[in-house]
Amino acid sequence: PASVWVNALPRTLKSIGALWWLFIPVFAQENTGRVGFIELFILLVIFGSGLVSSFVHYSTLRYRMHEGMLELRYGLLNRRSRRLDPSRIQNIEIVRNPLHKLSGLVELRVETAGEAREEGLLSALTEEEALSLRSAIEAARVEGQESDDGVSQDQEILHVSAMELVAYGISSSLRSYFATTAVLIFVAWSLAFDSEVAWAQELQQKLGASFFLGLLLLGVLLTFLSSVLKGVLRHWAHFLYRTPDGLRTEEGLFTRRKVEIPHAKVQVLKVREPLLRRWMGYGTVHIETAGLGSVKEGVFSAETAVPMVAKVELKDALTAALPGLTQDPWHQ
Repeated sequence: PASVWVNALPRTLKSIGALWWLFIPVFAQENTGRVGFIELFILLVIFGSGLVSSFVHYSTLRYRMHEGMLELRYGLLNRRSRRLDPSRIQNIEIVRNPLHKLSGLVELRVETAGEAREEGLLSALTEEEALSLRSAIEAARVEGQESDDGVSQDQEILHVSAMELVAYGISSSLRSYFATTAVLIFVAWSLAFDSEVAWAQELQQKLGASFFLGLLLLGVLLTFLSSVLKGVLRHWAHFLYRTPDGLRTEEGLFTRRKVEIPHAKVQVLKVREPLLRRWMGYGTVHIETAGLGSVKEGVFSAETAVPMVAKVELKDALTAALPGLTQDPWHQ
């Protein structure tokens, strides 16, 4: 039952994003201090839709492992039933956002080859249920197969420290530094020569040539702080484990993510070395599967990534994904 309120807030936010245009007649009316029937109906539709859809999700969703298949049934008016073959599952991800932490629940995401992940389908399970389902899927997937890499239990390959995450943020993108600084200088230039903005003119007159130098430093500082904060929030306490069947990564400060990928599902390994990161002696490992993954700015991103890998740790990180890999790309 806790899943109703855990899912209600994000579903309401999605409703607001999709139905924002319904607010137009509400704000277009003259402010008389009263809320009319139409305005009240619009507000109920927008804010009530998330709660209703969350309750329908809770009351209709059923899942089970049956005859070696993961079966899902959900929907009220538009009833849907799905059967997923564990052998086609690319990765299993356990996510815990702040609402999940408050309620003691987690979200289990299952992705198959050639199919986009359905966000929020198993969005509010108890941790015991999620782990039990994951174990059942893994057991069905490896049934009749034996591990060929000699690993009988999970092994920690590397842990990304807090200082390495700070370095990751600093070295993320030189283009961000230049872009932020250019925008700041353009805005300040416009303000300094705008007769209606007296404080900007006064500041420019006092500082003289140092005015734009200060903007340059401010742009670098703001980009630095933004990149560091983003890297820390996203990749906090990042661990890479090698499992008998594949690899597992864990990361995240507020929203904790656990991604498991079998060795057989790994399609591409990428090692990126931005200039600053290469000078530091680090790279970033991206691990991709045949699934569609997540979409960011129109580009399909890697299923998981290890943000900071020292050169001496790179081979261990790559062989955790592909045990048969023999070459070291730093030296080959």
